[in-house]
Amino acid sequence: MSDKRVLLILVGNRKEEAKFVQQTLTGWGCVIKTRLGIHEDVLNHCSNHGLIICELVGDEGKHEELTRKLNLLTGVHAKLVALSLDDKPPRQAASSASKRISPLSAKSAAPKPVAKRKVPATQK
Repeated sequence: MSDKRVLLILVGNRKEEAKFVQQTLTGWGCVIKTRLGIHEDVLNHCSNHGLIICELVGDEGKHEELTRKLNLLTGVHAKLVALSLDDKPPRQAASSASKRISPLSAKSAAPKPVAKRKVPATQK
């Protein structure tokens, strides 16, 4: 199975550094399959830091070079991550002597039901 390579980019001073990050990403657009930008509280005051997630394709050497170039920018931290299902350790069969305990074991209480609230007719 092939790896999925993801580039995580934290931008600390988004209002000042975003243009340089965007220029860099645009220059390397041929290795970026998917790009998602996230920053908090856009409705109230548009935060000054953000997270960009890029799914990369193609030459791994180019991925590493893109990561290096982004890390040269002030207030930017980039990290390249490779994910593969082949890396996961094989699951072990549960025997009667060593059963796996589920997150909701007999000792833990079942989740309490959420009370329904009435929605005023104007909000329906």
